[in-house]
Amino acid sequence: MKIKKKTIVLISIIAILLLSIIVKLSTDFYKENKLKEEIKEIVRLINTNPENNEKIDELLNRTVIKKGKYNIVETSLKKYYKELYSDYSNLLFIIDDENFTNYLSETSLRENRPSFINTKNNIENTYNQIDALYTEVENEVKEISIKLPYISEYNLSTYYKELYLSLIDDNLGAEFINNLEKEKNKAKDKLAIYEEAIQYLSTYNNEWSIKNGVIEFKDMSYKTEYEIIMNKLKEVE
Repeated sequence: MKIKKKTIVLISIIAILLLSIIVKLSTDFYKENKLKEEIKEIVRLINTNPENNEKIDELLNRTVIKKGKYNIVETSLKKYYKELYSDYSNLLFIIDDENFTNYLSETSLRENRPSFINTKNNIENTYNQIDALYTEVENEVKEISIKLPYISEYNLSTYYKELYLSLIDDNLGAEFINNLEKEKNKAKDKLAIYEEAIQYLSTYNNEWSIKNGVIEFKDMSYKTEYEIIMNKLKEVE
């Protein structure tokens, strides 16, 4: 009888332990999937709608896992993505077409002619900013030495660190950088065209005037040459 009771107690203990393990595994599975979905949505917006600052910031500043090790992983991931998104947004702002067209705005043309020194300096600075920010974003995506510090400060097992890295590498990688490199190169090609246009207007400063935002040339030949330069923008699209 005593043996039977001991057996029942032992079975009960084993059952409780198994139940605890199952509950723990189920909870972890739920948290991990929730975290994966959260990061996937953040990356989807960064890739498809990076101008939606309000929504992306909302996702980056909330926590879907409220405590525990998965909360630490989420917090670390979002610190990383905040920094990445900030640099990426700055790059997108700089390479926006509207910023380039400002070089040929009526105000800029009137204030900077005939030498356009300030405009040329601004263009040179823009080249440098584009390269610097692109390199920064590229390194943030590629370099593990930049990714790891966000999670390394916490005393977590290898499993959670690998989960953290996988949620970066599985979502942002070669395709993101390849597309960004194309955008960067396209922006620099456009910038070179605006630079050529500014140099043309500087060289032939006495051959044009500006009225109501429109450049008017004294001679059709100058207008034709200028239009040839500006039409190169269509080839970059």
